[in-house]
Amino acid sequence: MTQGIVSVARSGKTILKIIAGSNGMKAGAVVEMIRQKSTVPTVREAYEIAIRCGFGSTNSLVVLGEHGSYHKTGERLHQRYRRTFDQPKFNPRWKNGTADHVKVVMVEEIVKQNPTGHPHGRPGGIRPQEPAPRPLSKKTAATKKK
Repeated sequence: MTQGIVSVARSGKTILKIIAGSNGMKAGAVVEMIRQKSTVPTVREAYEIAIRCGFGSTNSLVVLGEHGSYHKTGERLHQRYRRTFDQPKFNPRWKNGTADHVKVVMVEEIVKQNPTGHPHGRPGGIRPQEPAPRPLSKKTAATKKK
């Protein structure tokens, strides 16, 4: 087993940190999936990306965001996780903070394909939402039935 950390930073500040207790060697695959997404993932999306890449397991994977976290470890997180969040290369699983595989990706690398230049695709960092489908007019519905 190998420990791994993938952190996303903006202007030197950590905004997302993915901590894996196993399969740390898959950190590069996680970074690539995040870059392909072209937006900064939410903590839950980052968790799913890590699991899909085989980075960590449900027993050891923890994702921290600036204001929240997501994990299925069944345990309460040690205060070291939050206290060391701003240290993108620090592994909070261990007192000495080491990990075998560490990757830090800058927001600018993720959003370079995003034409707005904002982390979530819109000014202010708000995620774009798909519009709700509009109901068909009676005339259009009648035409489609024929």
